[in-house]
Amino acid sequence: MNPYQVLGLQNGADIQSVKKAYKFLATKYDASNFVEGTPEYENAKKRMDEINNAYDQIVENTDDRSYSSGSYSSGYSSFSDIRHMIESGRLDDAQMLLEGVAPGSRNAEWYYLKGMLMKKKGWLEQAHDNFEKAYNMNPGNAEYRSAYENISGGNAGGYRTSRRGGGENRGCLGDCSACDICSSLLCADCCCECMGGDLIPCC
Repeated sequence: MNPYQVLGLQNGADIQSVKKAYKFLATKYDASNFVEGTPEYENAKKRMDEINNAYDQIVENTDDRSYSSGSYSSGYSSFSDIRHMIESGRLDDAQMLLEGVAPGSRNAEWYYLKGMLMKKKGWLEQAHDNFEKAYNMNPGNAEYRSAYENISGGNAGGYRTSRRGGGENRGCLGDCSACDICSSLLCADCCCECMGGDLIPCC
């Protein structure tokens, strides 16, 4: 498919238009906008691959190499800039730059930084998956190992255990359902009625 058409542009559009279109589409189809495992999530991932490939094809045929090699905007040329953005709360800018890295150039550090970004945004499942990939790609890196073990919960049982598991120590904040909340409210209403009050007038 014509890479310009993938980005919604006319053939021969200038690099600034390419950059603007890519930024718009990368934000629109970022996986964090969708629920993981749904058809919309899978379609967004597929669409993002097409967008990345189209962008790569265009920059490979332009003389402006400052936009290539996974650093298509603002002159950023290393992951240290993206790390600083994440740490300083500039999450949208960091995400835009990360998504601009060609899939073939996404190394362990890329996945670690994507994990940091997802964690900052509260997308813990995606953060875990990215930390896990970074650790598997470079198990000797203490930073990647620490991030992966911390978000996995290690042997102590972290957020993934508390969100998914039951167990004798489960609490409402960690693993209660809507049914648990309703049951608790009904019990409280019964207690109030026994003492002459009424917590839920309609019941």
